[in-house]
Amino acid sequence: MAGTDGASRPAVLVAGIAFVVAAVVGAIAALALSSGPSRHVGGASAAVPAPSTPKASDRRTSGTSTSTRSPSGTPSRSPASLPGQPDRTSGGLTARTLPSAGSLGVGWIYRVDRGSAEAGYVGNGTPTLARDPHEVVLTAVPLGCEQRSQLPVPAHVLETDYRQRARGTAGVGLRLRFSTPAAAGRFEALRREDLEACARQPLEPGDGGVHLVSGVRSSGRGTYVSARTDASLPAGQRTWTEVAAWIGGRDVVLLAVNAAPGSPVADVARLSEAAGSILR
Repeated sequence: MAGTDGASRPAVLVAGIAFVVAAVVGAIAALALSSGPSRHVGGASAAVPAPSTPKASDRRTSGTSTSTRSPSGTPSRSPASLPGQPDRTSGGLTARTLPSAGSLGVGWIYRVDRGSAEAGYVGNGTPTLARDPHEVVLTAVPLGCEQRSQLPVPAHVLETDYRQRARGTAGVGLRLRFSTPAAAGRFEALRREDLEACARQPLEPGDGGVHLVSGVRSSGRGTYVSARTDASLPAGQRTWTEVAAWIGGRDVVLLAVNAAPGSPVADVARLSEAAGSILR
């Protein structure tokens, strides 16, 4: 895998984009997806964080570690308090079980986020890392959506990060492995219902005339697409396109890119095929 850079990771589900996803409020990736416990698992035990905005640094702090304040008054984290390095695999999930960078479209490569003490998290030197399943569930539906179902928690989650070489656009892929196909199906159905309900919420004065979730629709066999928008973010970073896939097994795939649907780097048909085909 190639393509490393020091840019901060997107939130995806998944928060989130949050696919990524981070969650992602406005994304996986989440995707994905406040100050709280560690984002990563493997190498050290991690508590569960609260859902947050798509700022990756906000969702990767350790709830069991201590923080100090710099002379400027902003919180900082000592290296000794950082969570352990996340694993590269999880419960049989490996980098090969996630969509390849090339499947997202022309110019997509893998991205390595090494983390930082200031952000309160560490990477593992590769694009692929284990995620805390509870955190992924907490950020699977953006903060601000009024309907939030009790989603089943997967047994294992693995994430891979991407970057579009020419444009620098971030992407995130998540594979969630549940104990049974029935649990995976409930997660997919309930989460889609929550996103659809969020898309119907009346706009508030602070929403800037834009729904937090929009465009929820089927996009292929076993896949559906949605868009997450946070009007408070810079114009070039506020919208994520996410595709979710489940075709009847124990696994759900969430794939998100930091661009609006239909943009040159957010080809919904291509993303839907990439998310769904890895499950076949």
